[in-house]
Amino acid sequence: MKKQHHEIPDTELEVMNAIWSLPSPASTGEIKKKLEQNRPWNLSALQTLLGRLVERGFISFDRVNRNKMYTAVVKNDEYRIKANQTFLQKVNGNSVKNFVASLYDGNVLSKEDLEELEAFINEKMNAEK
Repeated sequence: MKKQHHEIPDTELEVMNAIWSLPSPASTGEIKKKLEQNRPWNLSALQTLLGRLVERGFISFDRVNRNKMYTAVVKNDEYRIKANQTFLQKVNGNSVKNFVASLYDGNVLSKEDLEELEAFINEKMNAEK
């Protein structure tokens, strides 16, 4: 039985990001080519990671001739929402204010970032009225 985990280790997330960015289904070669835009990849290591993602239920594959064609089972938005909820809970006690404050205090957010965030909040608040 396939187990689905809600958190993906960084390297597997890198593979998932490549899969999400490609037309579906994507071959191992296409995934490797996409990944190698950032750094070299070992084919054997990639195949191992793809196998793990299949086992965890994040992707599925079909054989087309001798090639495995991979399709994301978990959509990018679904994963991002769940991962962000988990992160917010674990690291910031579910406090968005604490999260933003830590980014601000750590000089991660610029004035432009804060203005963009303010515009986003205003847009969402006005949409609810």
